[in-house]
Amino acid sequence: MSSDPKPSSKPPVRTFRQRGAFVTGWFLIAIFLVVLAAITFGSHPEAGATLLLLAVVGAVYLSLIRPSVRLSADGVRLDNLVREVRLTWPAVDMVEDRWNLKVVTPDGAPYSSWAISAQRPTMSGGVSQNAAGSMVPTGTSSVPMGQSHRTGSAGAVAAAIEQAKVDYERAVSGGRIEPQPAQVHQVVAPVAAAGWAAVVVAVIVGILLI
Repeated sequence: MSSDPKPSSKPPVRTFRQRGAFVTGWFLIAIFLVVLAAITFGSHPEAGATLLLLAVVGAVYLSLIRPSVRLSADGVRLDNLVREVRLTWPAVDMVEDRWNLKVVTPDGAPYSSWAISAQRPTMSGGVSQNAAGSMVPTGTSSVPMGQSHRTGSAGAVAAAIEQAKVDYERAVSGGRIEPQPAQVHQVVAPVAAAGWAAVVVAVIVGILLI
């Protein structure tokens, strides 16, 4: 008699993208697809214009929607425009969020994320921002003044990475998992490379056909 498989204790993969870029990307793609449909089903479809619109759709997807940061039990993965960077947890020494998210290794090598940039924190707890950019109390609020990182911002993702590394170190010290070697792998993502190559070809052919 077979027994039920044991539930996996491996944490799920968490994926982070910039919400503004993600929404903007899909909005632009929707507009370009409507224009593309109008050209394709019009009385005089233009092959060159169709290819150029398809190239724009591909470029928007590859630059605004596909890039991401993924956290898993194995470490951090940065999906950028073409390059994919994988860092195991021991290879993550610190995280910076001044301009965009940046993961720094123990030897000082920085790896930036295209997907996650810094954003102005939201004001919370009885504080607001005046016209001069200064924080001022909102009056009679009894909630302590403070700030919080916006969802998907560099600060928020940096905090998630730091917490995930703490969880990894606790699991190792508690004997629940084996320690990982400190490794960094950089590769060209096949899907992204093929997508950008297709965009370039579509632009060249589209211009020649116009």
